[in-house]
Amino acid sequence: MSSKLVVPDEMFSREGYVGLTTAEERELADWRAFFAACSTRYGTERRPFGAREYVALYAAQGGRCYICQRARGRNPSEPLAYAGRKQRPRRLGVDHNHLTGLVRGLLCTGSLSANTCNRLIAKYTVDQLMRAVSYMQYPPAIDVLADLYGKGSSS
Repeated sequence: MSSKLVVPDEMFSREGYVGLTTAEERELADWRAFFAACSTRYGTERRPFGAREYVALYAAQGGRCYICQRARGRNPSEPLAYAGRKQRPRRLGVDHNHLTGLVRGLLCTGSLSANTCNRLIAKYTVDQLMRAVSYMQYPPAIDVLADLYGKGSSS
């Protein structure tokens, strides 16, 4: 990812570009529509959320899903990088708390399968996810089976 963080207000305006192709025009319009939807869905008067906030989160997370660290989203600092391509990477989704509305970060999302981090965390409560971490770190079978066979704890 580029270390230069472009000011989003200028970046998605047509005025910053000369001689755009139709595909590039569509790509910029797509980004503007995305940020307008973000602003409507996640922003408030006290806590705006649009291009500037998305770009800052994207940069802070190194352009990757916060949880899996594998999924890379389209780089908003290079809005025309995928213009005209049939296959483009997805954007990272804006994850938010549905009760409070607070934005938590950017996660891989957009698939109908349960294989994205956004869908995974939506399925479980915080307590369930914390138990899952504990289960992975300290599987109960180790102690139970060790006690069963008289070998004591192996942790």
